[in-house]
Amino acid sequence: MTRRVESDIWADLEVIPVATKASAERQTFPCVACGGSGKWRGGVNQAGEGKCFDCGGKGYFMSSRQDRLKAKIKRADLKKRKQDAAAEAFDEAYPGLLEALQEMGAWSEFARSLHSQVLTKGDLSEKQLSSAQSMVAKVAAVKERRAADRIARQENAVVIDLTAIREMFQKVFESGYKRPKYRAADLVISRAPDTGKNAGHLYVKSGEDYQGKIAPDGRFLPVRNASETATERLQAIAADPQGEAIRHGAQTGSCACCGRELTKQESIDAGIGPICAERWF
Repeated sequence: MTRRVESDIWADLEVIPVATKASAERQTFPCVACGGSGKWRGGVNQAGEGKCFDCGGKGYFMSSRQDRLKAKIKRADLKKRKQDAAAEAFDEAYPGLLEALQEMGAWSEFARSLHSQVLTKGDLSEKQLSSAQSMVAKVAAVKERRAADRIARQENAVVIDLTAIREMFQKVFESGYKRPKYRAADLVISRAPDTGKNAGHLYVKSGEDYQGKIAPDGRFLPVRNASETATERLQAIAADPQGEAIRHGAQTGSCACCGRELTKQESIDAGIGPICAERWF
């Protein structure tokens, strides 16, 4: 019996090709930041590895720039929707608290941090919640007290006949003096800007201390710490604006209307400069 060698046995078998996986490589997209090198071209990064920050040192991305931008926008949109949902749930549980924290965040770093945490995490710790509610209550109490004080000042405001003062200010304003200021009886009266919330009012100061304002209807609205004699001094000015201006000039040596020192003898004797006297009275 003839012995077949091993090579002959394998020769009779049918050769079946081995199945292979498609070797086509997935498309890649070069990193624009590093030009495909994977190296950061701006110097050595903080880690000291010199890797490109954008691609992480690979030099390429597995998706196009447009697809990555779409994904970034989608993530941002998802984050925004989560924040909105968290804010809505928190506001439902604690009505008005989130809005109050946002408002106080304009001047309080603590309130700003709590507001940010609600948006990102959707909740506050028990201690943070207690602090937030206490802060809101204190601010509300201060606002309520100030509102009550404002109403009380308005109700107790003294109505003074300020026709003479108003006519005086109107005359000098129409003459081209846009920021008239009057000094007499240890008070300084100035015209409020036409564009502000107090348009039509006259501001009253005693030295550097603000005393209040005179409303268009003639009421004097003093601040809480206004001098007790401020109203009486305003009444004296209203009764004789020019006379009080002259008395101011005689006592201080300065013009009541422009504030300059009276240097000419005729001005010193008159207690007011001739230009201001013509312009104001």
